[in-house]
Amino acid sequence: QGCHLPDTDSAERARQKLVDVLRRLELPAGEILPHLMHLLGHPMDSERPGTSTPDEIRERTAEVLHRMCASASLQRPLVLVIEDLQWIDPASENLRSMFEALSNRPLLLVLTYRPDYPAARLDQFRATQISLQPLGEEESRRLLHGILPSNRLPDTIIREILDRADGNPFFLEELGRTFREGGSPSARYDVPHTVQEVLLARINRLPERERGVLQSAAAIGRKVPLSLLAAIAEPEGRDLAASLSLLRTGEFLQQTSVAPEVELTFKHALTHQVTYDGIDHRRRRVLHARIVAAIEQLYPERLADLAERLADHALLGDVRDKAVDYLRLAGARAFARGGVEESLDRFEKALSLTEGLPDTPDNGRRAIDARLDLHSPLIVLGQVDRLIRLHQESEAIARRVDDPPRRGQVLWRMAHYSWMDARYRDGITCAEQALDIASATGNATLRVAAMFASALNRFSLGLYREAMRSFEDLADGPDAEIARRLLALTVPAYVSSCGWLGHCWSFLGDPRRGLTYARRAEQAADASNHPQAQAISYTLGALPLIYMGNLAQGVEQAERALELCKSRGLILWFPGASVTYGWALALAGRATEALPHLEAGTFVEMAGRRNFLSLMYVWWAEGLLLAGKHDDATQKIARAIELAKQCHEDGYLSEALLGCARILASAEPLRLEPAGAAYHDASQHAEGLGQRALRARVQLGLGQVYRRAGRAGEARAHLRT
Repeated sequence: QGCHLPDTDSAERARQKLVDVLRRLELPAGEILPHLMHLLGHPMDSERPGTSTPDEIRERTAEVLHRMCASASLQRPLVLVIEDLQWIDPASENLRSMFEALSNRPLLLVLTYRPDYPAARLDQFRATQISLQPLGEEESRRLLHGILPSNRLPDTIIREILDRADGNPFFLEELGRTFREGGSPSARYDVPHTVQEVLLARINRLPERERGVLQSAAAIGRKVPLSLLAAIAEPEGRDLAASLSLLRTGEFLQQTSVAPEVELTFKHALTHQVTYDGIDHRRRRVLHARIVAAIEQLYPERLADLAERLADHALLGDVRDKAVDYLRLAGARAFARGGVEESLDRFEKALSLTEGLPDTPDNGRRAIDARLDLHSPLIVLGQVDRLIRLHQESEAIARRVDDPPRRGQVLWRMAHYSWMDARYRDGITCAEQALDIASATGNATLRVAAMFASALNRFSLGLYREAMRSFEDLADGPDAEIARRLLALTVPAYVSSCGWLGHCWSFLGDPRRGLTYARRAEQAADASNHPQAQAISYTLGALPLIYMGNLAQGVEQAERALELCKSRGLILWFPGASVTYGWALALAGRATEALPHLEAGTFVEMAGRRNFLSLMYVWWAEGLLLAGKHDDATQKIARAIELAKQCHEDGYLSEALLGCARILASAEPLRLEPAGAAYHDASQHAEGLGQRALRARVQLGLGQVYRRAGRAGEARAHLRT
């Protein structure tokens, strides 16, 4: 209201009004405007839609509104009014932190809500709660006599009206109007028992034409743009104007806006509800279908802005194909606002509706898109198993309707989900099929996405050189710009590629080179201000530091990642950040402190997640060994070896074999032969993978174990190597 932004404003008109408001408040429009436009459902390119988590979007929105309110309150005392708090959505309810931060400003916050709203939530504010009490008898009489002269009704009827209304002013007004419109008092002695009965009686006494107009308005909603009503109501021109004049005189509707277009509003929410409930189901469907068609015709450039409204009308009008389309659009806009649950609900409804559509190629594509849309909320909620099932269904549909572009999109995502599920060979197969489609269709974005997914799966199989060639192409090659823009599930592919290159080079014995790439990942992530990208880049950036022996810096870097995961609710990356931080702590001599973090990382096993799990167990075993818990370490390293073999994670198997050798070498009494054999197994396995750093650690371990056995010559030979 303060910015004068009705629902009918176009994106450009809303943008200009907001620029004017920000100029008056002396706030930087370039910094704040994208967030306000995103809040209103008009995302700008500079906001980079999709690169922020829902929590991040909510926090930014609250921060922007706080700055606007704070600036406005410096110019003059500010009054904020929020009506009907009982209908507030969960995302908006989180704005209470903004009000807390404004507690020392000249601000009056006025909230209205029904008695069933849990007002205890407001106790944290310095709030004065004012309950609206029923009118007393004298007040009720004065209100009633303002509508009906006292000589119109016998005292017995007035008494019954007062008793029925029980001090409810709306009930009194409607009862008064009922008797005013009902003619001779002698003919009416039956006082309705509820306000709904009163309203229904008044509506039923309307002429048929006016009742039809009122019902058409009710189908549109509480607020009724006149142009939309004119498009769906049966009377036209002067007849419609005459009907509206009668409805305004009867105080069913009132005009609330004239610019940029005339808007009517039901005088009371209950009037709207009773009118709508009185429409028979067949006519209701017809009206809602008409509304969809009328909005599409009247506001063709604003369909995205009106997606939520269109989705609701299409659902109620049983226009199922359009309902699917607008539910998908409404779900995407809800997710952009940070409403994960709302977006999931919209997408789920869209998916369920596709099952009842006729079996045509267009509807097959709708069914694919409805499944693809669910990626955003489900990946935030960690429901990878369901995503895999949905994309398998999508791939089958894409084959049936012969849609290579959609099949390519499905396949590269399946490649990524396969990686998350530790089915790396399946992931490579899907990625290669997506690459074939990208080549056939000339789709560069699909090619980059599939290349990245293939590299991830090859890395986890221990095919480091193959993976690194793809990562380097995405970081340094001609596709780097596409990789910067492409979200590989949750993070730009460029950021991830640089981060994984840091990991690869560290594994292969050149952590300094790896650190260069890790720094590039961190810089790009910080520039994007994307918390998930930052958490991943900080975690992967800790690994070269640890391999270089810079343990203090490694601990600091990993801790940054972990704290970001906690503060931003990054549940997908939290296990990786936790176990990396725990490993760094253990190596830095803080093993006891490290153990809870190492254990927390492996909780993903209970959720069925297996990628990286073997390496997590390796690091946990090393932490237990450093903490003096030899038996526990033995159990964990056995589990690491088992997982690495099951998942064909050859690189991690080398780490697990080395961990096993270290545990054997630390046993009391020393059993030299099994320990030496374990070290040689680890070295032999690592040699085929090019893991120079690991082979160097094998030589160090052998030197230490031979020194412990008193065989100094052999110890020196290994230590020199």
